[in-house]
Order: sequence, then C-alpha cells, then structure tokens
Amino acid sequence: MMINKNYQLSKIIFNDLILSHKKQLILLIAILFSAILLVSTIHKTRLLISKQNDLRIIKKKQNN
Repeated sequence: MMINKNYQLSKIIFNDLILSHKKQLILLIAILFSAILLVSTIHKTRLLISKQNDLRIIKKKQNN
C-alpha cells in the first residue's frame, strides 16, 4: 500500500531560505529596501523640480 504525502512547497522554500540562506535573504531585503528608497527619492525630487518650475513661471508672469 502506497502512502501519499503532501508537501507544501512554499513552506519548504521558506524554511530553506531561513535555515541555510540567511545572508542572502538579508542582502535581498536590503537591496529591495534601498531600491524603494531610491525610487521614492527620485519621485519627490521630480515633484520639487516641477513645483519650482511652476513658481518661476508665476514669477515671470507677475513681473511682466
């Protein structure tokens, strides 16, 4: 008689990452965090540049 065992693949992968690849997992998290901060900083900078250009246009209109 055969016994069928069900393995949860996600649980196996998670345990493998936690137990044997801690350094790589920490590095991956750090890279993702850094990338998110970079995108956020670039977005905020572009918003500020756009606002600065709008203020320059308003100032030119007021001087003329």
